Amino acid sequence: MLTKARELKGNDVTAEVLKDAVRYKGIIYPFSKALKRNVGYNSKDLYKLSWNDSKLLWADRLKSASLINTTPVTQKNMQTVTDYNYPRTLKDGSIIAIKSSYKQTDRIVSIKNGIEKTLTTVGIAPPDQFFGIGNRFLTWIEMEMNPRRAQQTFSNIVIYDLNKKTKTRFTSKSRYFSPVASPDGNTIAAINVTPIKSVIFTY
Repeated sequence: MLTKARELKGNDVTAEVLKDAVRYKGIIYPFSKALKRNVGYNSKDLYKLSWNDSKLLWADRLKSASLINTTPVTQKNMQTVTDYNYPRTLKDGSIIAIKSSYKQTDRIVSIKNGIEKTLTTVGIAPPDQFFGIGNRFLTWIEMEMNPRRAQQTFSNIVIYDLNKKTKTRFTSKSRYFSPVASPDGNTIAAINVTPIKSVIFTY
């Protein structure tokens, strides 16, 4: 909507709309009335105009786009909201992903030929969980609370060995992010955040 408003009235119109809105020039729906005053459309009409223009633009782009046929790997669960995040493909053709749902704790699953297997569960993780694959190792972060200081948390590296089927907490009371094992599996690279907020790349 604001992009359309700038197209109609220039880049400075946003400041004028916000200035009128915060001054309540129009007690009821001040933002919508500020749009009407400065752009010529209230919020509802500007939304419709923006949507119609965007729909035409997307339709034109779709005509010139080359579509690729896709095949769903997982089946849609109609009873439970389920997400598969950060899918990675292994050499054997299987897919590794983090599975999240309201009924189960997060887990790392393997999918091959339509068959899904749970490899391991994932503990308390950051909001944007990340896991890396290097050689035979999966690496990710799990959060740890300080039992005496509720506001102090740690982010530890966890490793899963695909060959041995074992899960190991690699660090304790640390602050690492985005770990990934090297192609030969001998080292792990991660971002280490120190208490003074500096960032160090650790190998």
